[in-house]
Amino acid sequence: MKLFYFFLIYFVCGIFYFLLAQEEGYKAIQDENGKFYDSAKVGDVISLGKFLDSGINIESKDSKGYTALIYAAYYGQEDAVEFLLSKGADPCSKDNRGNTALMGAVFKGHLGIVKRLFQAKCVVDQKNVSGQTALMYAALFGRVEIFKTLIGYGADPNLSDDLGNTVLSLAEGQGHTEILDLLMAGTPAH
Repeated sequence: MKLFYFFLIYFVCGIFYFLLAQEEGYKAIQDENGKFYDSAKVGDVISLGKFLDSGINIESKDSKGYTALIYAAYYGQEDAVEFLLSKGADPCSKDNRGNTALMGAVFKGHLGIVKRLFQAKCVVDQKNVSGQTALMYAALFGRVEIFKTLIGYGADPNLSDDLGNTVLSLAEGQGHTEILDLLMAGTPAH
């Protein structure tokens, strides 16, 4: 009987150590992805390449749903954006709230990245979970040059979000007179 208990304890300990090793492996993957995202934030293209070569999925997401491309766009890392797109990153990928790399670039005012994302066939009027578009972000944050660029790419200024806000009401509410002037001068918004 002692032999039976010995093997039972040995078996249970073996399972415990196996599960612990699996957890450690999971943490290692999380740590690698964390470093992957950090590389995107700072524009470290060499490290991004090494991570991709090691098998990290270019579309992997952190707990908020951010991809490396979303981070690179948000932090204004044009070289990293270019690199990730060249490796097949999805320019329309959404985070947990439905925001895209384009929305992040608009929010932070990175015009060059906005233009590059459109070259990658980014959807101009893609909405987040609140029904907001990149053009609404441009109006809300007073990004005049980006606003003009988005209109040039065919963004619809007549859309409204889930609360009924329009491009016009957002620009008006924030006092962004240049955007209001553009809307009144012929951009077909109401």
